[in-house]
Amino acid sequence: MAHVKRIAAPRSWPIRRKVMTYIMKQDPGPHSLSLSIPLGVLLRDMLGVVHTMREARRALHERKIKVDSVIRTSLKFPVGLFDVISFADEQYRVFLNTRGRLFAEKIPAQENIKLAKIVRKTAVRGKIQCTLNDGCNILLDKSSLMVGDSVVLALPSREFKHNLPFAKESLIFLVKGSHIGEIGTIKDISGNKIVYELPEKGVFETQKNNAFVIGKDKPVITIK
Repeated sequence: MAHVKRIAAPRSWPIRRKVMTYIMKQDPGPHSLSLSIPLGVLLRDMLGVVHTMREARRALHERKIKVDSVIRTSLKFPVGLFDVISFADEQYRVFLNTRGRLFAEKIPAQENIKLAKIVRKTAVRGKIQCTLNDGCNILLDKSSLMVGDSVVLALPSREFKHNLPFAKESLIFLVKGSHIGEIGTIKDISGNKIVYELPEKGVFETQKNNAFVIGKDKPVITIK
């Protein structure tokens, strides 16, 4: 189905729900439905750089829009959490706010890095193949990387720069749960659960999958 009723669209989409009946639905892709939004909707409704889907289609066909430094031409391409959208001399990164809504934050033009989470790893030809949350795979020599760790990749080459271990005292961005969109510090890890601390709020517990490592002493990406 090419469209979905606005009232039934994911709650993470920052759209007006009662102005029209339908809205474009993203194509299947690496991000979950709840943590992604069609590129055309992002350009029109989130960034406001176009007023209509016709204008968005024209910009895409002119190959002006990049997602993670790759030119995209489909209105329905799914853009998800921490993806980088660039056009002209501007760059934006996709985040979640504390209401669980996706939004795009402008970032410095020189911040050419991609932050991704390892969701699976396998041995391939003597190396470690890591599958990332954005659907991409990278081959590395490091066997110490673990599922749940984050990796920092250079853009546009996607060259591995360094990893961010899922460990005590790591900074995390919460992608689900009652504290979605907030930044905390891991205090303990027990099986599939973690204990984390939020500044001035206290200590809480959540599932490991609800956390995304973004740094050690400070985030490696711009977060306001």
